[in-house]
Amino acid sequence: CAINAIERGAGSLVFSSGMGAVSAILFGFLKAGDHVICQNPVYSGTADLLKTMVQSFNIEVTWVKAGGPVDDYKKNLKPNTKILIGETPCNPEMSILDLKAFGELGQSLDNVITVVDSTFASPYLQQVIKYGVDISMHSCTKYMGGHSDLIAGCL
Repeated sequence: CAINAIERGAGSLVFSSGMGAVSAILFGFLKAGDHVICQNPVYSGTADLLKTMVQSFNIEVTWVKAGGPVDDYKKNLKPNTKILIGETPCNPEMSILDLKAFGELGQSLDNVITVVDSTFASPYLQQVIKYGVDISMHSCTKYMGGHSDLIAGCL
């Protein structure tokens, strides 16, 4: 996959939509009783899915301010934390996540996966894996398609 070649990841998974990619992460790595820390705001589809998972699947979610210090993630860690989710630049605020600090935090934790939605920047402008982030996520529907003529997602 060309996206993986740009980002220099271990491989790629391509989905029929960006929400397919988001869903694969959340349903693939979480089980009842797990905890997620996610920035707010985040893509509304991601937020809606997390809110549904709280109600339907007993997944606990803590929200931290988008663009805030990565220490906010660290302060909210729990023994059952499994995933840290960031988005940068974050639409619609254009807040920026400190990718270096976020990657370092993730690498310092056992059994915690870091995920960054990099849709707005695209892999051409921002390669989050080089900062130690575990999963780079893109909705290819946005800027990679360029003309709103495709629907896809990529991890």
